[in-house]
Amino acid sequence: MRCDSRLRSVPEVPPRALGLVRVSKERDGMVSPEVQRVAIADYCATRGYDITGWLEGIDESGSRTKSAWWPRLDQAVASVEAGEYDVIVTWKFSRVARHRLRWAVALDRVEEAGGRIESATEQFDTTTSSGRLARGMLAELQSFEAERIGEGWKEAHGRRVAAGKPANGKPRYGYAYDPGQKVHVPDPETGPVLADLYRRYVPDQSVDQMLRGLHEARWRTAPSGRLSAGPLRGCLARCSAP
Repeated sequence: MRCDSRLRSVPEVPPRALGLVRVSKERDGMVSPEVQRVAIADYCATRGYDITGWLEGIDESGSRTKSAWWPRLDQAVASVEAGEYDVIVTWKFSRVARHRLRWAVALDRVEEAGGRIESATEQFDTTTSSGRLARGMLAELQSFEAERIGEGWKEAHGRRVAAGKPANGKPRYGYAYDPGQKVHVPDPETGPVLADLYRRYVPDQSVDQMLRGLHEARWRTAPSGRLSAGPLRGCLARCSAP
């Protein structure tokens, strides 16, 4: 059977990649989202991947049990399962998760769907048992590092609380730091606001009701951010605990 030389070969469709970017905290010395994006883009260019989407998580933990990152990670995995992407590419595997269960579940779901999770800076031949072992060991090291950091902060916070200081050095709503005495003292402006919140909180007034009042009065957090229910509820619960 003769082949018609006028027929053109059908070009292969490049794998569709989802770029995954996450930073735990926006601070000096962090690997910025821009740096991660460039590394991912360069990696995909060398592999012939077509980046057809990006998913970012800024100031979102990859190790805490409760994190705003987990719904985003589930979204990324679900998009592979739905056939929207062939590969998820991240700067480092730790950007996916430093949580053992979350990482294992995400990896299993993606690979069961015929997809892949790849790192722009950490390459392993996962077609071999030794490559999969190396990737697994790296994931375990990342989880260990997250736990070690958490234990260090817990110890530091415990020392501060034992000394009668706030758990961390962040501004405290309702208080101002006195550098001379090295203690937090009631703030003349926001202190009465916090006291009023407690008067309403103790009789079980809804946090959402209190929050609406704070928004209407245009009160902001100590770092000048927008007040939200979670941090307000946590603040009131911690400070009212025996």
